[in-house]
Amino acid sequence: MEVNIGRANIDGNIFKSLDIDAQSLETIDSWQVMITAQELHGQHYQLRNLLYKSIWRWDDGNMDVGESTAKFIWAKTPFTLNSQSFTLQQLLSGEVIWPRGVGLKLQAKDDILTVITVLNGRHIVDSHLQAKLPLKVIEQWLGAIGIDMPKGASGKFRPNLQLLRTQQGWQLSGDLVLSNFTWQSADAMQAIDKVNMNIGLNLSSQDGKHWQGTMEGAVNQGEMLFTSVYINANDAPIRWQSDIIYTGEHLTLRDFRFDDRMVNVRGMLVLDTRNGRLIKAGIEHLSGDAAKIYERYAKAFLQDTMFNDMTLNGTLFISGEWQKNGWRNINAVLNHVDMIDNQQRFILKDLDGQLGQSVAKQRSYLSIGSAKWYDLPIVGFTVSFDWTKDGVVLCEPFFIPILNGGIQVNSLAPDAEDGYLLNAAILPIDLFEFSKALNWPEFRGKISGNFPEMHWNREGLKLSKPVIIHVFNGVISVDALYIKALLQDIPTAGFNLSIDNLDLGMLTEAFDIAAVQGNIEGIVKDVVLVDWEPTQFSGTLNTDKDNPGRRRISHEAVRYLSSAGGGTAIVSQFVEFLNEFPYEKLGFSATLQNNVLTLTGVEAIDSSSFYLVKGKGLPHLDIIGHQTEIDWPELLSRLIAATKSEKAVIE
Repeated sequence: MEVNIGRANIDGNIFKSLDIDAQSLETIDSWQVMITAQELHGQHYQLRNLLYKSIWRWDDGNMDVGESTAKFIWAKTPFTLNSQSFTLQQLLSGEVIWPRGVGLKLQAKDDILTVITVLNGRHIVDSHLQAKLPLKVIEQWLGAIGIDMPKGASGKFRPNLQLLRTQQGWQLSGDLVLSNFTWQSADAMQAIDKVNMNIGLNLSSQDGKHWQGTMEGAVNQGEMLFTSVYINANDAPIRWQSDIIYTGEHLTLRDFRFDDRMVNVRGMLVLDTRNGRLIKAGIEHLSGDAAKIYERYAKAFLQDTMFNDMTLNGTLFISGEWQKNGWRNINAVLNHVDMIDNQQRFILKDLDGQLGQSVAKQRSYLSIGSAKWYDLPIVGFTVSFDWTKDGVVLCEPFFIPILNGGIQVNSLAPDAEDGYLLNAAILPIDLFEFSKALNWPEFRGKISGNFPEMHWNREGLKLSKPVIIHVFNGVISVDALYIKALLQDIPTAGFNLSIDNLDLGMLTEAFDIAAVQGNIEGIVKDVVLVDWEPTQFSGTLNTDKDNPGRRRISHEAVRYLSSAGGGTAIVSQFVEFLNEFPYEKLGFSATLQNNVLTLTGVEAIDSSSFYLVKGKGLPHLDIIGHQTEIDWPELLSRLIAATKSEKAVIE
């Protein structure tokens, strides 16, 4: 008997070109059955070239089905499904109950997939999956059910899993092996190259929806980049293990352990499986060699800071928790850690400490054995503080010795601006040794000052009260000071200056450029420094009206000022040999904007000239400027050249 049905709809499944061929055998109750169809469309699948063969025997309302073979093509892959002989009971009642122990075997072409399933009643009691799947085939299969696989992925996937039904529920166990896996995201921020990975699973479930158990795995080869974290498993194979809890919405990795022979981590993770986002993370402990932790995991996050190129020694221990609002309960132990900047800017030696938010009833402390900023030596010191829920609170003042002076930190505590309030002072530091160590011009004298209210947060530093600095027998008041990106490659700073009664003799001696006697005062506003270079300011400096004192200018200073300012020195030739000249006043006003310095003198002569220095008495000397706009880089070059020139332009 042959029936050509053509198109058929059976419970929502659409057959095209459906043919049924049944040939009777020994009796009317025994039939050899062959079913073919060009296509079968279900709600979530599509099969082509279907062929089914078996022998059916009818016996008192039950159907005995002999060994069966079904072949079809799904997602461009040929499959074969074989089943053992079985009897379907109560078929006429519309309820299908499988006999215990019936086996089904599903195979894909070239044995890339084999699934062996054992049925009992209405349920699967045992299912075993083995596969050797090229990712190209997986891409085809996922596409067939409407899932896009990441583009550009290659490699092989070999699952070996067993699904078993017991009286307690379900058990899933086995291995997943990924070989030579390579992939790169469209923005190249995530990439995987030639990774070999294996994962072992042992999970159980009572309802088939919620699972728990254990997982362990290893990455034995390959390189991985996840945004800023680079991991090279060729250098150090990675091992991990964890307890797993899956609720359908959340995946929790509890007692997660990670070891790459350099760093050991124990903690937990909670992921939202609906969007892949991290909900919570906890590091119970992270320990290892400081150099390896820095190179492998921390360095990439420090690229825009001054800590982007260091050599580290020592060991670290870190713990903490992360949630949506950030990290909390952070704790760290430093054991003889050295931090050496490879660009020779700083050295921190022998850092020891125990610090954190949950150090049980103990004060946090950080001890630095010694340090160096460029060639400036800093003697070791210890800081003691409490790490409260609001932040760090200094327990007692501490002193940072620098040369024969230092920095006294009196207090540090959280403020209302999501940062810290710092009170500190500079105790007199020898300027000559200080400037020499930093490769600055060799100043003379000492520097000291008070920083009564300095606010510090993630943006940088700012002062709410003026800082008073005592230098060159005078006072410099720094107001509205701010520093942004202090620890990054290109910091920015701004401030206003008020200068009172600075001794020009000490100042010019400090810079070793010339000799000028007298006192100056002035105001400089809206100063902006980018990478510590001036880009903007507006100010006036002139001789102190309230302190006339002795006012003399050396021949060398005349040469320097006239050359640098683009002016001329007006003096009789016969007194050219004199070493110094009296003057009535000196000074200038200047504004820097867009690399152009607009300059005027202490007194105007006419619309095109002005006094930089106005002479007094005999021999009489005037230094006159003629150029009101000067290219700032050119002026800096002039200042350098002026120190090397031999004489001024004398008229």
